[in-house]
Amino acid sequence: MATMPSTIPVEFGTGRLGDEIPSWLSIQPLKRKLYGIDLYFREAWGELSTAARSADELRGWMNRHAILLCKPDAVVSRQLEAVFDWLARHDIRVVASEITSASRHVIRALWEFQWNIATRDRRDVTELFMARSHMLVLVVRMPSHPVPAAVRMAALKGSADASVRESHQLRSSLSTVNYILNAVHSPDEPADFVRELSVLLDEEQRRRVLHAMLIDAEHSPSAEAERLYQQTDRERSLDYATRRSEWLHAIVATEHGGLIDTDHGLLLTELLASVEAGKRGWHEFPTAMVHAQVPWDAWDTVVLGTTLADANVPGRFRILSGTSVTEWVRG
Repeated sequence: MATMPSTIPVEFGTGRLGDEIPSWLSIQPLKRKLYGIDLYFREAWGELSTAARSADELRGWMNRHAILLCKPDAVVSRQLEAVFDWLARHDIRVVASEITSASRHVIRALWEFQWNIATRDRRDVTELFMARSHMLVLVVRMPSHPVPAAVRMAALKGSADASVRESHQLRSSLSTVNYILNAVHSPDEPADFVRELSVLLDEEQRRRVLHAMLIDAEHSPSAEAERLYQQTDRERSLDYATRRSEWLHAIVATEHGGLIDTDHGLLLTELLASVEAGKRGWHEFPTAMVHAQVPWDAWDTVVLGTTLADANVPGRFRILSGTSVTEWVRG
C-alpha cells in the first residue's frame, strides 16, 4: 500500500511531462504522470490541499469519499430514489449533492483517457443523451477501509456489461438497458475523484462540497432530485423492445393520418429491419422517420443508437484502464 507523505503535496514540480502526483492517489504510473500536468486535477487538488488542516486529514478524505454521478438516463427514468435506497442499504452516506450539466467539453474531459477505444457512433450518441437533462453529482462517505472509497465504489457500482454484474451491485438494482445507458458513473481511484470534482463542478459547487467534507456532513439529496424531476419530463421506457413497438405503431398512425401512404410505411418498417440486421447504417432510420413526419425525438435516437451502434473499436486498449480492489491491494 502507498504511504502518506508527512507534508501535503500541493505542487508537482514544474508541470513538465514526467512530474508525478503522489503514488497513494493512484497505483497506475502513467496516470500519475498524466495527472501531474492535468489542469482539472491540479485545480481541485490545490483546493483540497488548502482546505485540509493536515496531511492525515487529506488522506482521510481520500480514503472515505467517492463520487457517484447519476446520469440523464437515471433522471428521466426516475431512478434517483433507487440509487439513494441502495446507498443507504450499504451504509454509504451522502455528504453533498450538486446538480450539474454536461457540455460536449465536460463529456470529453470526463472520459478523456478512455475515449480512444470508443467508436465515433458511441461518442456521438453519448453526447446526445448526456445533454438531454441535468445530472446529479453525489459526494458520498463510506466506512473507513484500507482500500480507498473511490476504488470500492467503482467495484460496488458494477460493470456496464450486465452479463458480468453481481446481484449486490448498484447497477443490478437499477433498470439499465444497455452498455451505454447504464445510469451511473463513478471515478476509479482517489486521483480520479480529485480530477472529476473539477470536471463536474464549478468553483462555488466545489467550495460547498469541501465544506461538507470538512464538517463530516450528512445530506439528503431528495430536494435536488425533486428539482431535477420538475425540470425534466419523465421519459417513457428506454427499453429497446418497448420503444421499437412504439415506432411501428407510430408509422401505422401516420399512415392513417394521411401523411404517408401504406407503401411508404412498409419501406420504413423494412428499413428498420435492415438496420437491425446490420445491412444499413442505424442513422438512416431516424432520418427517414423525421423526413416522413413520423413522431420521433432525441431519446428515440439515443435508444436506437445505444442499442445498435458498435461501442468500441476492436483491438484498442484504453489509455488508462480501470482499477480493481484486488489490483489496489496488490499495489
